[in-house]
Amino acid sequence: MALETNSYFNPRGGEVKVSHKHSSQIYCQSSAFNPGISLAGSQDIAFPGDYQHVEARSKVVPHVHHASDFKKNDKDSFHGSASCNSSQSRVSCLVEIPLTTVSESRLKEKKSCLKGKGKYDKNFKIHCDRDNDHHFRIPTNGAHRAQHKACTIHQLRDGRRLHSATNISGSMSVKKEIVERVCDILAKREWGQETVQALSDLDLNLSPFQINEVLKQQKDTERALSFFNWAKDQRGYKHDAHTYTTMLGILGRARNFEALDCLFNEMLREGCKPSIVTYNRLIHSYGRANYLEASRNIFNHMHTVGCKPDRVTYGTLIDLHTKAGCHDTAVGFYDMMQQAGYCPDTFTYSLMIHCFGKAGKLTAAYRLFCEMVDQGYPPSLVTYNTMIDHFAKAGKFDMAMKLYNDMKEAGYRPDQVTYSIMMEVLGHSGHVEEAELVLFEMEQAGWTADAPIYGLMVDLWGKSGNAEKAVEWFNKMIHSGVKANVPACNSLLSAYLRLNSYNAAREVLQSMSKWGLDPSLQTYTLLLSCCKGTEQQQQIDLMLSLKGRIEHPAHTFLCSFLTSEPSDTRSLIRHFFDCMQFEEQETKRGFADSLIDFLHDSGLKSAAGHVWDIVVEKSLYPRAVTDKTPHHWSVNLHVMSIGTALVALLRTLVLFKERMVTSGVAPERVYIITGWGRRSRVAGASLVKHAVESLLNSLGSPFHIDGANLGCFVSKGKPLFQWLTEPQVEQVLVF
Repeated sequence: MALETNSYFNPRGGEVKVSHKHSSQIYCQSSAFNPGISLAGSQDIAFPGDYQHVEARSKVVPHVHHASDFKKNDKDSFHGSASCNSSQSRVSCLVEIPLTTVSESRLKEKKSCLKGKGKYDKNFKIHCDRDNDHHFRIPTNGAHRAQHKACTIHQLRDGRRLHSATNISGSMSVKKEIVERVCDILAKREWGQETVQALSDLDLNLSPFQINEVLKQQKDTERALSFFNWAKDQRGYKHDAHTYTTMLGILGRARNFEALDCLFNEMLREGCKPSIVTYNRLIHSYGRANYLEASRNIFNHMHTVGCKPDRVTYGTLIDLHTKAGCHDTAVGFYDMMQQAGYCPDTFTYSLMIHCFGKAGKLTAAYRLFCEMVDQGYPPSLVTYNTMIDHFAKAGKFDMAMKLYNDMKEAGYRPDQVTYSIMMEVLGHSGHVEEAELVLFEMEQAGWTADAPIYGLMVDLWGKSGNAEKAVEWFNKMIHSGVKANVPACNSLLSAYLRLNSYNAAREVLQSMSKWGLDPSLQTYTLLLSCCKGTEQQQQIDLMLSLKGRIEHPAHTFLCSFLTSEPSDTRSLIRHFFDCMQFEEQETKRGFADSLIDFLHDSGLKSAAGHVWDIVVEKSLYPRAVTDKTPHHWSVNLHVMSIGTALVALLRTLVLFKERMVTSGVAPERVYIITGWGRRSRVAGASLVKHAVESLLNSLGSPFHIDGANLGCFVSKGKPLFQWLTEPQVEQVLVF
């Protein structure tokens, strides 16, 4: 890829200009920096917020330099959560996590593989449990390790450089001591002249390996960057792909993407070729910050420069797009992975099962589950939990129980995740007391209830309308030694708001302040969703009285938005959602839904329309409007509140009209999917369906109920176009 002197590759778009090359910081300017990158073109399903609390951590492994590196790698972690309402249930979360820690026995096993085959090609997978989620570890890039490992082993075999295991041990001990001395200097001081002098006094020629080890132990981003820049100014030293990759990962964790862009382009300018691990780390960093378009740009850039994506690359992209609700895009990467010659393994199958389950495609998920078994990949406990969770949430309890029994027959004991899934299933089906019994059974099996489990019980009783039991479980959590936390407080707050107990709700908010807990975006979503009816002003006052130690952007936004002039609303909305770039998509979608519903009910339909336009631009509803085929258009409303569904429908009808006027072609059929029938997870009569039906009938629309699906309205294109051009309809659509 040809690069100009001062203009380099920027995955987020635009030109990056670099200055102050040798300063202790990286300064950069981007002529087209846009933190709210659109996911335009992603074809996937807008799905209900069925995951109540999901948190995932991933580790990305740096390039390995020596065999000893297999004992301990960096702790480059990331967090992603998807939350809806206020429950804190444990659910299955599938994440790309390269293997980072290998035991001595594993190392010997790997070395024997090298001796027998001449290269390392084994896949090692580990499953471990953490709070609130499932964690997957999948093999890191074998290719990026093989060169260094093979070199080390060949040295042992021919004696040309290392003559004994004692020499290796002694050499590594010295290197470890040097690394510890440097880390000790960095830990005791803020970066400055004193630190630079202390490092110089060591009078050591640090190798890239040692620099990399020091960087991996740094928790402060600014200190790590200063040390990185200090190292490159040392005589005879030059950063390699490993040190650049580690520093890029540190900047990615800190979400300092302007500095990350500049450092990556410095790497290219210095002639240091990025490895597959570098590109995987960049994809990971951008994707977890919701810059999915930037992740795809990195992927495309890899092809441009001739770097072949590996299994980790595809797994990361599948996982990132699944979390964002871009399920069709995730499936596309899965297909590309197979076309590239990578056959699915246990981890990949589990990722795709999770993807199909989140999209509501349970038949496809089960088909893939069976294919996984037929191909000789035994499902893990995580895979079983994922399947049970998706079938249970879809109301298919018989299938969920069959999978649960199959899991036990396969030799797996239920873990905390399994128990919490069963508790949630029972609670949401109205059997909260039975859910309590499952919790007691879990404790008898040796598992200890933690914050998510207690929070789930608070949430289940609150949703059943029993605030007293919700408080009882909240107090049990405190008495058990588990500290109060924001999700549990949100569950208790929700319980009181459901009963219109505003004084009690205010006490919860005051207690949060006393405990030093700052409100989350979900807190404001709950408060906003109850601002309706005759007591609306009282509810708004309660919401605006909420203020943590650090004022949440939602508080600033709502205070300004509710008192702003109509001409300022659009810019305020856009600025707020730009500030929320790093919040999880489902959390932002929940807030947007409550905001649009509130504005619609308050008669502020123009402002509601502005919010809808911007959240569509931000891809918070990636499958709200889709082309099933070039001649079949659809709008999916069944995951929305009534007010949001009506605003979305009217805005989408305007879009359809504009498309037909511009192209001169009308689609064969147009579908409006609400919350009733086989396409919906919502059981029972849908309020959204009734509201949409009333609106369509009042305007004399050509839409009618699809005979195969009671929740789907359908119309042919030409009658629809004629109807949309009628004066009375145009008047309703303009707001």
